[in-house]
Amino acid sequence: MKIRIIISALIFLLTSCYDEDNCPVLTVINNSNENIVINSVRLTDCEFNGQNIKFNESKTFVFDNGLENGLENRSVKIIYSCGGETTWTTSDRLDFDNGIETVLYLNNCIDLLNIDIPCENVCASERF
Repeated sequence: MKIRIIISALIFLLTSCYDEDNCPVLTVINNSNENIVINSVRLTDCEFNGQNIKFNESKTFVFDNGLENGLENRSVKIIYSCGGETTWTTSDRLDFDNGIETVLYLNNCIDLLNIDIPCENVCASERF
């Protein structure tokens, strides 16, 4: 029983941060178009619902309790609305580091036919 408590304490200490300057940080930038508003940012172990990140705006999230499921290859899902009506989803996989900001852009993406559909051609990417 004592071993389980010690192991649990070690896992907690290794996955949480001691101060805000040493925590994983995610900044989400809405670089898509004026029809798109980011409503939610989700990882498997946390959700930031009720957001209202409009075109050319950003929001920074500090994981002051660390990330329970590790820092590497994390799926980040962006839920956004288009024209205030329909809800859409896009995602990307990111690697985080303690104390270093990771940036995720919501961009316009052009499909293979080069057709610009403002609600559907949106993707999350680490690149601007």
